[in-house]
Amino acid sequence: MEFQTFQCLLPYPDVPFTGNQRTGRLLLSAYAGGGSELGAICQYCYERFKLSGRYPEVARALGGIAKVEMHHLELLGEAICRCGVDPCFRTVREGGSVYFTAAPPMVEYNRGLACILPRDIESERKAIEGYRHLIQCIRDEDVGALLERIILDEEEHIRILSSLYVQYCG
Repeated sequence: MEFQTFQCLLPYPDVPFTGNQRTGRLLLSAYAGGGSELGAICQYCYERFKLSGRYPEVARALGGIAKVEMHHLELLGEAICRCGVDPCFRTVREGGSVYFTAAPPMVEYNRGLACILPRDIESERKAIEGYRHLIQCIRDEDVGALLERIILDEEEHIRILSSLYVQYCG
């Protein structure tokens, strides 16, 4: 199965406004927290390299999805900066900051295709849930439009990953 694109074809809205620091801190979770865009990029790149010899089509799709996630990271980073928050790779929790690490559990290693694809599908579903939660917490129309557009890409990733699962594991 050949995929032409790895994202929804609708345009992205402009990165919103100059927001407040609360909004910027909330966006950090999607930017570099557990289940974040940064984590997805690391996960997909690792899986792409691991699977490239045996499953080149899957590896190509994972690489394409990683590039879309990189664009999401860029959009979120820009929004975080516009909120006056330092876009370092962290999330803010009670008690302080938690910095991103590529160590497990943020990136999972050494698994086969039949485990990788379902895990990636579930990660995309959790990302969508996280974005919907952020939309409710932030309650800003411009930020919500950006996050809704990112959700469309995550839904496309589920479609692609599910198709690959059926083709190779189903």
